[in-house]
Amino acid sequence: MDNLLSSVESVEKFETYKTESITVMANACMQLQEWHSSPQPESKWINVLGLSWDNQSDLLLISNPGLMAASIGVFNCHVLSSCMQRVFDPCSYMVPALMLPKIWLQESWWITKDWDQQLPDSLLNQFQQWLDELSSLWAIGIDRHLHFDSSFIELHVFCDASTLGYATVSSLHSHH
Repeated sequence: MDNLLSSVESVEKFETYKTESITVMANACMQLQEWHSSPQPESKWINVLGLSWDNQSDLLLISNPGLMAASIGVFNCHVLSSCMQRVFDPCSYMVPALMLPKIWLQESWWITKDWDQQLPDSLLNQFQQWLDELSSLWAIGIDRHLHFDSSFIELHVFCDASTLGYATVSSLHSHH
């Protein structure tokens, strides 16, 4: 099954978009099989690109990857890397939250080249605190569709770097 995610302004435009999309994808031998739209009278949670979509409120929520601090037995590079890889984030909403474990993984390589060796308790304590705090991300809702009522829109981009990493943030601002 092939997937397509998009936004349109009305039900009429959705029907047109759906018909055209099915035709274009069929010409490429790809079959679109499932359709969801919002808003709906009853809330239904749908998995979309590693996120949960509430089609009633039209919000995307970060899906819980099932990380548990209590389940850590031997804390080594395998465990650290495995926990990071469980967070499926194709839209990059969790990049800032994943920065710390990536730094810790780099630090662990300086401590040992053996992936099976126990890592220091200080690193384990930091990692367990990160796991505990990570659960607060499941409550964040992201509007799926952006609505602009003004004709003037600005794109603001900020970036910064250090010896440990770099980051970029973009935001749209509208003025009346």
